[in-house]
Amino acid sequence: MMPRDWAFAKTYSLPIREVIAGGERGARKHLSRLGKGTVVSSTTPDGSFSINGLTPADAIPKITTWLEGHAQGPEGD
Repeated sequence: MMPRDWAFAKTYSLPIREVIAGGERGARKHLSRLGKGTVVSSTTPDGSFSINGLTPADAIPKITTWLEGHAQGPEGD
């Protein structure tokens, strides 16, 4: 989470859910950009799709494929 987003969430008492686990506390904020960590708390409400346990790099193509298969991705350019 970007510092700006963290500050906004804290200011307005919004919940902050960890979605990339790993690293030491305080050092996690940029794990997804570094390609480190493991995806957590990332399952659809009905349980039909999950990326839990994947690295961010492995999760991205799986998300893209799911979105395209469910007509949820952007229209072609």
